[in-house]
Amino acid sequence: MDAARHDLEKVSSIPREEYERRRAACADILAARRLAALVVSDPGDLRFLIGHAGTTDLGPSPFSGAIGAALVIAQDGKSVFVIGQPESSIIWLDAVDVDTLSYETFTDLTALRPRVRLATGVATALERLAVPARAAVGYDASSLTAAVVADLRERLPRSRLVDVDGLVSRLRMTKSPAEIVAIRRCVEVCDMTQLALRERVTPGMSQVEILDIARAAVEQLTGACRPIVLEASYGSASEGYGAGRELREGDLLLTDIAPQIDGYWGDSCDTRPLGEPSTEGHRMIRTIGEALVLGTEAARPGVSASRLDEIMRRHVGLTYPPYQGTGGHGIGLDYHESPRLIPDEELVLEEGMVLALEPGVYLETAMARVEHLVLIAPGGCEVLSRHLDWHAGSW
Repeated sequence: MDAARHDLEKVSSIPREEYERRRAACADILAARRLAALVVSDPGDLRFLIGHAGTTDLGPSPFSGAIGAALVIAQDGKSVFVIGQPESSIIWLDAVDVDTLSYETFTDLTALRPRVRLATGVATALERLAVPARAAVGYDASSLTAAVVADLRERLPRSRLVDVDGLVSRLRMTKSPAEIVAIRRCVEVCDMTQLALRERVTPGMSQVEILDIARAAVEQLTGACRPIVLEASYGSASEGYGAGRELREGDLLLTDIAPQIDGYWGDSCDTRPLGEPSTEGHRMIRTIGEALVLGTEAARPGVSASRLDEIMRRHVGLTYPPYQGTGGHGIGLDYHESPRLIPDEELVLEEGMVLALEPGVYLETAMARVEHLVLIAPGGCEVLSRHLDWHAGSW
């Protein structure tokens, strides 16, 4: 690991003009859908449009429910960022050209039942943007609380509130060059962390010790404590896949590593035997490796997400029960983004999407999964991850 360690290229920040282009794209969609404005409240969408992560060091506002901030975009492209006090005084936005409006919280002496104030700010922002009173206003029902929506309906009795769930998330599926740079850095951290696990994990270790190795590697590589999703599984379902017992010779060790760096996520999964694998263990690894190769070869513009999932799921099903969960997912500002690789997702892949492909075998006696990230490119895809190269020949 130490010999392979090198300084990671510092990820470039998203250019400010890119935020402007993203909001302009939203405005174009509003015009096409005949919506006068859009209320954006999903934390990932806020980060995408203005560089705000959706909360502050103070945590969620107790005066506004789970969601305390929103970006209101008008059809002409103008926008207002709504956030409560005192959060409004400590925020940092990458998109500095956005107008900010703060709403009263603890200085408001009226009763706080329900504790909803965000709607007040959104209504004021719509007025500031000169949105007509009888206009159609879009919102995201999956992130804006029912209490805020109800309050908005009271404050905007002549407006028509329209659920446009997923409008911004669909824009986020295609990554810009700056986003791809950020994801590549995350992938490199994933690769090097998986290498650290391969070099340092030995029989006799506990799950906690294995996860500590992964966490320490990410912190060493990035120079900071990062949000991270970790999994280390081995053994059987009756044993909790390793919970409460030590790693043994012959176990299949599954390690899933997903760090977040500067707002973007990486993801990776490896399954390897400790020592000589059993015949069944070797068959499981070969099966999921072949499924991953087939899925990777099929990943290209014009192929539906369901078709890509079907190719991998069907191959696994020739030998084992087809996996019940997703065969993969988009990734970026969120750990799991659209599109999901599932049988019912007919969305067609486009150039610039970044996908995690992760076929698996899940039995009572053992589990195995491999995962890498691919960038959809003209005529095919580019495999971004390299951590599986170390034993791909065994597939």
